[in-house]
Amino acid sequence: VDVDTDTRDRLAVIGYPVKVNFSPVYRGLPQSWNIGLKEANGLYIVFAADDLWWGDNWLYEAIQVMAEKFDYKGGMVGFNDTHTDGHLNATHYIASRTFIVEHLNGCLAFEVYKYCANDAEATQRAIRAGRYAWAEYAIVRHDHPTYNSRPHDATDVIKGEKHAAEDNALFEQRMAANFP
Repeated sequence: VDVDTDTRDRLAVIGYPVKVNFSPVYRGLPQSWNIGLKEANGLYIVFAADDLWWGDNWLYEAIQVMAEKFDYKGGMVGFNDTHTDGHLNATHYIASRTFIVEHLNGCLAFEVYKYCANDAEATQRAIRAGRYAWAEYAIVRHDHPTYNSRPHDATDVIKGEKHAAEDNALFEQRMAANFP
């Protein structure tokens, strides 16, 4: 968590064992997700953010899909964010550590992006590898200004929303080049 003490404090009491890495300065989304990955020690990693609302049984539903669809190497299972066609893109997901190493270059976020497109690149890499599935009943609602489900907040501007068009254009270039 960068800068936002309210989110830091809310995460400390969510009911799951959570280690919060807090920075009083803004490091940026990609760097923060990758720091989190380095500190995580589980077989499965959840790509998430502070604007999510976790539905009942989200984890059970996602793990069920992981077990049904993939062998021991696992893959990536997209959550139902209630806005996006999860067959095409997962804004947030759970992935096996093996999948992250073999298909995402060992990182959760690609630091070439400043604000967005990490989810789109991860999903496309998973689809191309035959390691993607959508968990329709793993409801993890994404409240975001893009969907008009919440207003902009102070960190949206800090997060670099102004870079969205640039990041989306870069994603299209990287996809055409098979994600170098």
